[in-house]
Amino acid sequence: MGEIDEGWAAPYSSYRSEVPASWLDYNGHMHDASYLIALSDANEELFDALDLSVDYRKESGASFYTVEYPVRYLAECSLGDVP
Repeated sequence: MGEIDEGWAAPYSSYRSEVPASWLDYNGHMHDASYLIALSDANEELFDALDLSVDYRKESGASFYTVEYPVRYLAECSLGDVP
């Protein structure tokens, strides 16, 4: 984490996390709110890669706020999947 190659491709995608059991609903499907957890974690990884880490933001007084998260469910994730 924390480094972007000069020739990085768009869209940037480095976040990888296996879907844990705690993200599943009673049917064994990924709960809708868990998709936003994964997206938020991926955003933090991108901020780190852009040298905008939590430490940097704390030291500089800068911050990021989520205004809107439009979500379209185009595919389903289940236990062990890597979205």
